[in-house]
Amino acid sequence: MRSRDTEKTIRELQQFLREHEDEITDEDSMHRLAITFMSQHNSRLQPKQTEPEDASDYLELASYRTRPYMRVCYTYFQTLIECGMMRCAINEGERLLKLSEGDSLGVRDQLMHLYAYTEDEMHALALHKKYGGYEETQMLLPLAILYYKQNQFDKAKDYLNRLAKVNRDTKKFMRLEAKHDGYSLRMERGMHGYRPGTIEELVDAYLNSTYLFNATPYFIQ
Repeated sequence: MRSRDTEKTIRELQQFLREHEDEITDEDSMHRLAITFMSQHNSRLQPKQTEPEDASDYLELASYRTRPYMRVCYTYFQTLIECGMMRCAINEGERLLKLSEGDSLGVRDQLMHLYAYTEDEMHALALHKKYGGYEETQMLLPLAILYYKQNQFDKAKDYLNRLAKVNRDTKKFMRLEAKHDGYSLRMERGMHGYRPGTIEELVDAYLNSTYLFNATPYFIQ
């Protein structure tokens, strides 16, 4: 679920692009315009703060100062996805993870779904390994879809079985998805985030990456 700040930033970015639509001729020109927007937006968000008196405060200050920039970059990342510019989105997602490996925004989850969408097995596995190779919904589900797209059904089934072990509601989610019952899926969404290991987490992954599920309508069949 988007925050109000994210919704506002998306509206502002979309308005900015509409005002400069005559300058948009290809993905590169749109990318340049979005970078211009990010620069202007970030200058408004950048907090004014005195330098810390103690050296131990520098790390905290640096983190504080980069939050607005990272938030705008993440919004740009999401907007690229909504515009269907998946390659640009992947490049931006990878750049964000280089800037902040801790990834408090959840970029790696969306990036994994993008790798599945583009069938980029090498980078998907590398990303999974980079973050510990943990058995978690946001990694296992897109990997299952990736192997389905590559016609490697045994591997896809293996990842689904691994997913079922860490998320007890996997079968329930699959039944609803097989029926393309978007309404029922949305009704399962948590009011305030999601509880890990439940259908809420699966629905969150689904709603945040509908492009992947729309591209694989028979994945669950």
